[in-house]
Amino acid sequence: MSNDFTIYRYSRSMNLGDAVQSIALARLLPGKIGTIDRGGFQENEIGGTLVINGWLGRNATAQGRDCLFAGVHLAEPKNLDWFKQSSFPVGSRDPWTQARVQEQGLDAQMSLCATLTFEKYTGVRRGVYEVDWSGKGISAPRTRVRVSHWIAEELPWPDQWALGLHLLDLYRRAEAVYTDRLHVALPCLAFGTPVFLSAPQRLEAQPGEYARRFGTAEALGIRFDEVNEIDVSAAAAGYRRFLETHLHLSTVSKPLEHLSHS
Repeated sequence: MSNDFTIYRYSRSMNLGDAVQSIALARLLPGKIGTIDRGGFQENEIGGTLVINGWLGRNATAQGRDCLFAGVHLAEPKNLDWFKQSSFPVGSRDPWTQARVQEQGLDAQMSLCATLTFEKYTGVRRGVYEVDWSGKGISAPRTRVRVSHWIAEELPWPDQWALGLHLLDLYRRAEAVYTDRLHVALPCLAFGTPVFLSAPQRLEAQPGEYARRFGTAEALGIRFDEVNEIDVSAAAAGYRRFLETHLHLSTVSKPLEHLSHS
């Protein structure tokens, strides 16, 4: 059976946040979902509508394909050539990307990120987690558990997917999470989990790509170096509305425990 939608998978990523974004998008799309590797793929791998989110990478292209970009960060100027081939507005993950796309005379809308669409958790909370946290700005409780989004470059996609699901389940049930990672903080906000997000390193000294990516956090009103509890339901509804409008569908909410890797 052919795929209804195709999304990204990652074969050489060292950041589990990439897989987390694909998990978030997959749970919103109905039907059968296929994947293509961000770093390279065969044309016959693409089935149905190609929906792209996340950091586009330096080699991520599908020239000639009419893709829906739904929560992307502009990584390289050459990504703009791909945007120009799309019949859809570009769903920008951050204000900087939206501004750069609009400068090219293209339609860009602020979709923000699929990881904001996870359902709020209302059950019992246990545990405090530290995720690649620098320890900057505050003393976290001593009884915290350390986990990481750093992964081996050769980690197979099914293993990335399984680890992403496992950590997301930890975050949604946590009492609090301390992190330097954007794609730990955003799911936590969606889950209703208190989250401390450190200010990006080199934010003032190097206001380049690293700082630009964190524009998503600032757009949401996240306060760096503080514990945040922010209602992101409006942002989640906006992301869903972006998909529904341009794909002419009703988004779904597949439970995390029912998501197998594509």
